[in-house]
Amino acid sequence: NKSLLKQEEVELKTGDTFNLSLERIKVEKQVRHKFDHDKLMELAKQLATEGQRYPLEVAKLSVDNYLLITGERRFRALSINQAKTAKVTLIDMPSDMQNRITLQLTENLQRDNLTALELAGAFDQLKTMGVTQAIIAEKVGKSEGWVSRYLSLIGLPTYLKALLEEGHTSDTM
Repeated sequence: NKSLLKQEEVELKTGDTFNLSLERIKVEKQVRHKFDHDKLMELAKQLATEGQRYPLEVAKLSVDNYLLITGERRFRALSINQAKTAKVTLIDMPSDMQNRITLQLTENLQRDNLTALELAGAFDQLKTMGVTQAIIAEKVGKSEGWVSRYLSLIGLPTYLKALLEEGHTSDTM
């Protein structure tokens, strides 16, 4: 019922997470402007397999439209998958462009990616549980070769592992 939907939307408040039609999400210029096609395809595959775990953040523009604040890569991957809806969290409209840029920067900079050895350890743990390299690759949306490169780190001498952990190198090739 359309009027019921409008009534429910009136009751939405900041912090609410709900499903929203992709057509109702407007995208304006974001901090990130280069999108690696292969990585977007990997994300799209992962979203198709596992579903969307992390909501996009949107702010209300009008009765029918919302502005994408954070999550453009997920938005693009959902579009690649021809998804009809996205899981979103409603946030307050940033007071100005400076605050919007700051939110986008914070979301990207606050990610603390796993180290190469942490990835290797997790993959190794899965292998000892009987999960094949092919399944690991499929689950994380990467190639078997990519997973294999990390697994090869398990056998490195301690001094080389220390260099990786201390950030002196991050090369896994």
